Amino acid sequence: MSHTRFLTIPALASALSLAAFSGPPPVRAQGADEHLVISIESAADTLRAGGSSEILLRFTPDKGFHVNAVPPVGFSLDPVSAATPGDSVIVPRDSSTGYMDLRRPVRLPFIMAKSLPAGPRQLRGTVTFYYCSDEEGWCRRVKRPFSLPLFIR
Repeated sequence: MSHTRFLTIPALASALSLAAFSGPPPVRAQGADEHLVISIESAADTLRAGGSSEILLRFTPDKGFHVNAVPPVGFSLDPVSAATPGDSVIVPRDSSTGYMDLRRPVRLPFIMAKSLPAGPRQLRGTVTFYYCSDEEGWCRRVKRPFSLPLFIR
């Protein structure tokens, strides 16, 4: 006699919600920043209330473009996210050019509120950065909103 196993609705919902926490794939930037691929993810997708982690920001510019280390990358978090930014943004620099070292991610620390109930959340915010064309000599300021799935345990 063969046995077939079915997932209950709560088990299926739980499995689907965990699959969503793998972080977003790199997104091809649109509009004013069409020369750059931006990847934004959380270093940890499961946190405890009051816990801290980092947002990891990676840039892949087209040939002939660079991302500036100065002015530095900035970020803000939406108050609805119940998270606060950490003390400092960690921007790796390439000592030979002074630009951002794109081999390592920019690290944006954050702390979740201590009073959060367990369950899924969205960490929402905006990152601001500058990138430039080496050949044409122009730079653009970009404000990119993001939303990352987290689970509070």
